[in-house]
Amino acid sequence: AIYVLLAFALRRRESPAATWLTLSYAALGLIFATLSIPLAFDGRLTAAIWAIEGAGVYWLATKQQRSLGQAFGAAMQILAALIFLAELDHVLPKSVLPFANSQFIGALMLAMGSLAISWWAFVASRDMHTETSATSDASWANGKVNVMSGAGTSTLFFLLGFAWLVYGVWSEVLSSAVHLSDSERLAWFTFSFVALVFGAFLAWKTTGWASARLPVAPVLPFLIVCATLHVALSRGSLWFDLLLWPLCFALHLIMLRGVDALSPARWWRIVHAGNTLLLILLLGGFLNRVIDAAELRQSDWAAVTLIVASTFIMLG
Repeated sequence: AIYVLLAFALRRRESPAATWLTLSYAALGLIFATLSIPLAFDGRLTAAIWAIEGAGVYWLATKQQRSLGQAFGAAMQILAALIFLAELDHVLPKSVLPFANSQFIGALMLAMGSLAISWWAFVASRDMHTETSATSDASWANGKVNVMSGAGTSTLFFLLGFAWLVYGVWSEVLSSAVHLSDSERLAWFTFSFVALVFGAFLAWKTTGWASARLPVAPVLPFLIVCATLHVALSRGSLWFDLLLWPLCFALHLIMLRGVDALSPARWWRIVHAGNTLLLILLLGGFLNRVIDAAELRQSDWAAVTLIVASTFIMLG
């Protein structure tokens, strides 16, 4: 606490020495706080707090251009993830409220820590390339290279943070306090994933954060798997067909339009072709629900659902 107070007291001074002391005191405060946290909290909460502190250590080290400090902050993220996984409860207690439990909050804090490191690594890499292109001194530019602030670090921690986000959101429907049918769980899995990917896509479009566009690539295979499961469910939800599936497909097309001119070009051509299969499955699932609603399950229409859907798609 003393080091944090000293950093707070010196933060308004503009001299280089005061700035250096402020960052140093803040780093020391974070280190001592990190060492004391396991004495006061359980493993899951310790992991979540360490994730946030690790991001803070990485930020301070980036300001000071200290690779060792950046590596320490990144290592704290990995350690926090391992501790959280070791303490993980895959089935939440009945009394736990959705989105107001330690499992979701812990996953959210882990995601925030990893995404913050990814963003700061991206910004540092972008600034380094800007400075390098603005100077003709090659030796100076080489001295600025920092592997802990490169595109690889940004990509790794973005994917890690995004995975924690998906886990945190998906784990809520596994809580026994939330009574959902299989089709409702599938709807939640599908829409929440597409919404998170679309949020990452918007972050990339508005900031240039290159790593944020990576989750767009697996959207089509994910939707095809979900659509196949939706068709296979004997008691699917008609509102899923009428509302969520069109919305998910529209978001998919918006994202595809934004990235199909980028690499990997061959994969985006496959995605365009795969959209036909996805549409067949979606229309087939819709017709399947209509047959159930009209009580035509024993008629010949039930046997030709996908054939009819394929014909409509090809004619369109």
